[in-house]
Amino acid sequence: MLDAIFSSAQLRLVALLLACPATYLTYGAILYQLQDAILFPVPQTSREVLDHQAAQIGARIHQPVAEDGTELYAWHLPGRGERLLVFFHGNGGGIGAASWFSHHLPGFDVVTFSYRGYPGSEGQPSEAGMVLDARAVWAMVTEQLGFAPGSIVLHGQSLGGGVLNHLLTEVRPAAATFDSTFSSVQELARRRAPGLPVGLLLRHPFRSIDRAPSIELPVLVMHGDADTLIPVSHGRRMAEAYPDARYVEIPGRGHNDWLLDDPVAQAAWVSFVQAAVP
Repeated sequence: MLDAIFSSAQLRLVALLLACPATYLTYGAILYQLQDAILFPVPQTSREVLDHQAAQIGARIHQPVAEDGTELYAWHLPGRGERLLVFFHGNGGGIGAASWFSHHLPGFDVVTFSYRGYPGSEGQPSEAGMVLDARAVWAMVTEQLGFAPGSIVLHGQSLGGGVLNHLLTEVRPAAATFDSTFSSVQELARRRAPGLPVGLLLRHPFRSIDRAPSIELPVLVMHGDADTLIPVSHGRRMAEAYPDARYVEIPGRGHNDWLLDDPVAQAAWVSFVQAAVP
């Protein structure tokens, strides 16, 4: 829910504040201080609960360590050991989607993980830190678990798409899929807080649109046309920016819907993933 904080009433407040420079600066300072809480609404789930859930679905627990020493928490749900899907969750999500992916991709192994600061993982969330997390998980699945890059598909949802776009400038899996993600957090903030110098205020701009042209692998982009948090225009722009992308737009689906439960989206996604790693 990257921009739910900015309601229509708050937009009117911003316009009013523009007429009063001192108050305007104060409002900007408050947003600067609160942006981490807005962008990273970390769920409160204990390690004990996560471990119990992992045992219930038969997931193996891993603790990859990022380059800066931050210990992360990950699940590996085994399949046949030949093909792998890695899930990059959204800003309010978590690793519990492993069983859904395993059910809908029979024969695939599935890895899900918590970003730093999220349940089970050490540290505090940040864009720079999440890039280190993504690298650590990639090293885990290719080196420790032994999957060849050409047998791996990476899936990014919402904020996870921003993290994944960073990683895809450094590694080359078989393919990548995205749902309900943004062209940039900076663009979202600019739309929701007109008049504020968001380029100066944002610590985590996640400029995915700048990275997309260099990501030369098959990509599937899915977006709901009823998404009011991350408008469908973001999905369309990202699909146009990748060199090799397929775009699927889902009527009537919003940001808080699990997009892959839609029959059209699910069929397109399953077909794409299976074709990418036969």
